[in-house]
Amino acid sequence: MDYFATANRVSSNGWARHNASRVAQVFGKVGYTSPQTRLTFSVTGAHNRLSGAQTLPLGMLTDPTQSYTWPDYATHHFAAFNATARHRLSGRAVLAGNLYFRRLLSHELDSNTNDGFNIALPVDGANSPGVNAVAESRATWWPTSMPVTGCPDAGGHSCR
Repeated sequence: MDYFATANRVSSNGWARHNASRVAQVFGKVGYTSPQTRLTFSVTGAHNRLSGAQTLPLGMLTDPTQSYTWPDYATHHFAAFNATARHRLSGRAVLAGNLYFRRLLSHELDSNTNDGFNIALPVDGANSPGVNAVAESRATWWPTSMPVTGCPDAGGHSCR
């Protein structure tokens, strides 16, 4: 039996206002090997949030710690599981399989200023100081495979 695991977490208040971030990741794998069989299972996960990851216009560089488009943020949640199996059925035939699941959830808020905003005019649909854009995406994968293969001897070398 073999195994490996690792994890990390980084939290930061950031060097500017409103740009605290958090990154958390984990990975683990376990395996089993016998003369005829190899089994593995692994898991990966991430839970991240990045805030205030915007750039500043040149005119604002007198105070680079100020926030230009607060409350921008992006969150990403990822999970993956993978199982593999390989078993020698006979001297030349092998049954192998791979099953995995992956899921990604992302959510973002981007605040955008309106360069054409006129403070002297009333605020309405045509004259707005800015707008928040929200984006969310979800993706899930469930692919699998299970081939049976044969392996002829080649050049005096046998199958492994």
